[in-house]
Amino acid sequence: MEALCYSELTLEEKLYLSAMAQHPGFTVFKKLIDDAFKQKMASIVDLSPEDPEYDTKLRSRQTDLRLTKEICAILIKSINMHAQAALVEQNVNKAREEEKLNEADPEFQARFGSIKEKPRKGEQSNT
Repeated sequence: MEALCYSELTLEEKLYLSAMAQHPGFTVFKKLIDDAFKQKMASIVDLSPEDPEYDTKLRSRQTDLRLTKEICAILIKSINMHAQAALVEQNVNKAREEEKLNEADPEFQARFGSIKEKPRKGEQSNT
C-alpha cells in the first residue's frame, strides 16, 4: 500500500505531521494503535475451537486483524514518511534561498562590483 496522501499534502501540512511525530503525545498515539492490534489478536486467541461456527468466526476475525494491522502500519508509516519529506523539502528550499541570495543582483554589481573572497596567503582559490 502506498503512503496516505502521498502527493496531496502541502509543505505546511507535512510540517504539522513532523511536529506531531516529535510530540510526546505521538508515543501515546502509537500505544493506542498497538492496543487496537492486540485487542484484535486477543479476539482470535479467545475463540473456542469447540464453537460450532469456529471456522467462520476465525476467518472473519483473521480478516479484521489483517485489516487493522495494515491500516495501523500505513498510518504510522505515512506520518513518518511525510515528516521526513517535510524536513528534506524545507532544507532544499533553504538551500535554494541561500543560492538566490548568493547570486549577485546585476544592479548591485553595476553599482558596487562583484564581491569575491580572496584566498589567504598560501591557500588556493576555489574558483
